[in-house]
Amino acid sequence: MKIARVKASHEKCVGCRICELTCSNVNFKVNNPAKSAIYVEELDGVEGFKVYVCNQCGVCAKYCPAEAISLVNGAYRIDEEKCVRCGTCVEVCPSKAIWWRPGIEYPVKCVSCGACVENCPTGALSLEEVEVG
Repeated sequence: MKIARVKASHEKCVGCRICELTCSNVNFKVNNPAKSAIYVEELDGVEGFKVYVCNQCGVCAKYCPAEAISLVNGAYRIDEEKCVRCGTCVEVCPSKAIWWRPGIEYPVKCVSCGACVENCPTGALSLEEVEVG
């Protein structure tokens, strides 16, 4: 099965954070980058930025004790009704792309909707299809 995932080219990122604003608007209906499922970090001591975005590896789903994370329409998604808010997914995520956000009661992760890709002015983000399973 093929799934879509957002891929980040860190060297192209200029830290504008348009991706964070886009994600918060599209997925959470607020204009607040703090509630985004994508995160841009300015690197300390080095010129540049790192973009944290889910690579859809499925590790979170494997370790979720409530089985609240599953593959839906080509992306791993958190079912907020099943989620017991234990934080296991946050702890086991190898790409550090699941986190708690202010005002959201369950962990947040990218669902590869592609809106951030469409709005990235430098081409630092792209959508790629990968084979899973």
